[in-house]
Amino acid sequence: MSWLPTKDRQEEIDHAIDQLLQETGLQYPEDTLLDIVKKKGIQVYITDFEDQANEVSGIIKYPNGDEPAIYLNKDNAKTRLTFTLAHELGHFLLHPHNEEKYRVDKYEYPQGSIEASEETEANYFAASLLVPVGRLIQILKETDDVTAIARYFGVSEATIRNRIRWLNQNQ
Repeated sequence: MSWLPTKDRQEEIDHAIDQLLQETGLQYPEDTLLDIVKKKGIQVYITDFEDQANEVSGIIKYPNGDEPAIYLNKDNAKTRLTFTLAHELGHFLLHPHNEEKYRVDKYEYPQGSIEASEETEANYFAASLLVPVGRLIQILKETDDVTAIARYFGVSEATIRNRIRWLNQNQ
């Protein structure tokens, strides 16, 4: 699976994030991700995935037709919950609303499949929303401490490393 959407698709996703922040009047990390998601009319639930607890981090469902609800795995770390919430929000904004979307951690989608592409896009959306490139560049001028940067944004160190890698690839 490709780790990045095409350059054109990255621009479309970045535009969707700008539009989201403009519509809601909110900005992460100054405002909580939960506030942003709720402002879009999405209900969020922390739940027990029982038999799938080791595999599923989250899911977006449409229980009443077009009314979305995101369910997050209660057993996940806070940084994983945050990333998964942003990932599922990405599915909501970027992909058709006619079916459930899962964040399945241990499943490798076939390369070139629609599912693989959508997962890549949702991951890019989540990382880009949670770690805005302008703010990341400012912080990198002050420190290269990945742990401190991750703490500031409320994400995992892996997310910060990926954002830095993507930033370097796009320069």
